Amino acid sequence: MVTDETKHYAAGYYGRTPAPIALALRKKLCGGLKPITCRPADLLNPGLAAAAKEIPAGLVKAEEDILSYCLFPEVALGYFKWRAQPEGKRDPIPADQEATAPVAAAPAAAAPASPSAPAASVAAPAGTPVPAPLNGTFYRSAGPGKPELAADGAAVKAGDAVCIVEAMKLFNPIKAPAGGKITFLAKHGEVVVKGQTLAVVS
Repeated sequence: MVTDETKHYAAGYYGRTPAPIALALRKKLCGGLKPITCRPADLLNPGLAAAAKEIPAGLVKAEEDILSYCLFPEVALGYFKWRAQPEGKRDPIPADQEATAPVAAAPAAAAPASPSAPAASVAAPAGTPVPAPLNGTFYRSAGPGKPELAADGAAVKAGDAVCIVEAMKLFNPIKAPAGGKITFLAKHGEVVVKGQTLAVVS
């Protein structure tokens, strides 16, 4: 599995590498991405104004918010929505949960799941599972306003990128292990754990 960032690095989209990459290795890393030799910035269209239009009205509080959205659209948008809620109605952040959690002297009844905890596993239909290769956040599309990589119930081919798991700001494309009809079990934007079945191909 090669992250999109590594593909673009090998293809020259972050500039020339300190040392040449062996052609056979670069071909493997890039996949279908065409390498470039020009200045990467020359390929970019002005994006600040376009990004600002994509953010729902009222969520931008400072120019830095637009930059955050440009870098990490899904993560930033989730934060903006959380910030826009009245303080008493916001989901608690992990640090607040830890600070206010009582110290239990003995095992207690199971506590309600935190908002950031992975959703309970859904019974998977028969077929080839598409497991999460690592802990992270599950996304059906590459960013807000972008089309889903694969529609629920659509026919996919083995090797097609069907979803993304984001971890530490790296967006890892998850590929279908087999061809057939795909049924998604995870929800867009939810936290998933390594080995969790994200979808099934039947």
